[in-house]
Amino acid sequence: MTRYTIDIGKINTTMAKAIEVGVLACGNHVKNTISSSMASRGRGKSSAPGTPPNRQTGNLSRSIQPHLVAPGVVRVGANERYARIHELGGVIRPKAAKYLWIPVNAKGSETPRSVIANKKAYTFIPRRSGGFFIVKKSKSGRKLKAGMIYVLSFGVYLAKRPYMRPGLEAAKPELPGIFAAAARKAFGVA
Repeated sequence: MTRYTIDIGKINTTMAKAIEVGVLACGNHVKNTISSSMASRGRGKSSAPGTPPNRQTGNLSRSIQPHLVAPGVVRVGANERYARIHELGGVIRPKAAKYLWIPVNAKGSETPRSVIANKKAYTFIPRRSGGFFIVKKSKSGRKLKAGMIYVLSFGVYLAKRPYMRPGLEAAKPELPGIFAAAARKAFGVA
């Protein structure tokens, strides 16, 4: 008669490891699906509202990471400070000033501080909605040079550009297979 000894502790440890490997593989797949949804169309080119944000610097895409938060539970999230407003939309307001300074045609030397320090070289044109347009004066000071430099606003509405939820939905059909393959590999059955 053949006897087998089953080590339940070893089985539980192996199962827990297989589940961890499986859910992390699923988290990585979701992360990659989300990151690939962000098109790279060059700096300064915004995506249309309702579509994933365009890749400007790649910081948002790189900040998306999966984290194991409990046994069998992975959370995929972005930790860039502007991640939430892109996903949900909302109003951006200035924190430490009266106005939000939005550069339009400002050159590197025309910072908000330099404009304030040299107010005589600029004209502040009131906006109907509040705030100002800032335009540079000509050297004589009589005419305005073509083009705005800044728009001063009390706030700006950013329409939502969801990327997390659509990325998860796009990845969902493949997750059971990815989990199974990763768990089999952890068991050494690949």
